[in-house]
Amino acid sequence: MNSLFFSKQPAPLKKQIGFTLVELLVAMVLGIFLVGGVVSIYNSTQQNFRANENLARIQESARFAFEQLGREIRDQGNNPCGVKAVASVIRNSGALPWWANWDGGTLVGYEGTTTFAGATFGTALNQRVSGTDGLVVLRARMEDSNLRVIESHSAVTNSFVLKTVNTATDPGRVFLACDNNSGALFQVFAATTSSPSNIQYSATDQNCSDKLGLPQPANCSGTTAKVFNAGGFVAEYDPAFWYIGVGANNSKSLYRTTLIRQSSSLTTTEAREMVTNVHNLQIEYLTRNNTLAINPLATSWVKADDAIFTGPTTNGWTNANTNEVVAVRLTLTFKSPDAIGSDGLPLQRQTISVISLRNRELKAS
Repeated sequence: MNSLFFSKQPAPLKKQIGFTLVELLVAMVLGIFLVGGVVSIYNSTQQNFRANENLARIQESARFAFEQLGREIRDQGNNPCGVKAVASVIRNSGALPWWANWDGGTLVGYEGTTTFAGATFGTALNQRVSGTDGLVVLRARMEDSNLRVIESHSAVTNSFVLKTVNTATDPGRVFLACDNNSGALFQVFAATTSSPSNIQYSATDQNCSDKLGLPQPANCSGTTAKVFNAGGFVAEYDPAFWYIGVGANNSKSLYRTTLIRQSSSLTTTEAREMVTNVHNLQIEYLTRNNTLAINPLATSWVKADDAIFTGPTTNGWTNANTNEVVAVRLTLTFKSPDAIGSDGLPLQRQTISVISLRNRELKAS
């Protein structure tokens, strides 16, 4: 037959290969679950990392805070000679500043509602947070680099000759001189760094008198001259007031108010932020009666406004009070920098430390 009348049938198209719509939807759902699981694990890991990091910060802050506070509280009232009778010729506008009133007590507590001249209550930066306790600690620095041995002392020229060369006895700084009988707080007027070293003081600037003996009248009139014995010491004075203050970004921090030399003729105080994210400080005290032959410890801890300090027959926190503090219990509340708690708030931890005063042993005597 003629091929013109017959056509060749076209070859069938190859069967196309791919995913159906249902398969694509199932794959997408599985992919979403997989990605969601990875994101969930990542977020959980990040959350745990942030929590551990914030807890580590809280622990480090607690360690540093208790180390600093503990060391100073244990050293309250300390001086190189171990004497309790310390005169002070330093006056601000005719009155003893809190940091130079040794007779007023070398450890003085302030309750959360009790005002303190060195740190007023308020909401501005560095101001004290209402409801939190504070503590004054008076002491001389006892590090070897801050001790200077007295070679001779003249109450006529108002000068000390020291056996060691001065390295930081700048004019305007406050020092404590002492021997085995008594001590005295005074402001340096002039100093030399040559050998032998010499420091001078006078009845100028913040000193109301050039007589360093006891007793020391409140108005500095009729003061008694004193010559310190050779072998005594001159040490830098390092008082402090510890409190909770307002930090940056309206946070709360542990502050230390201390002395700074503002000029060659003026020493003033400055509040320094020591530990951030400390939101509360509560302080309790253990006391004993120091007039008894055997000094029994109190059976309970008391607050700074307890009757043994504020009652009509007591002498407050002065050295004359028969109820002397032998131990301090600190309760500090820390918060994490970040809001990482399960409730969406910062983590909070409360830590307690009990500190025994070195010069007031916790035992009958």
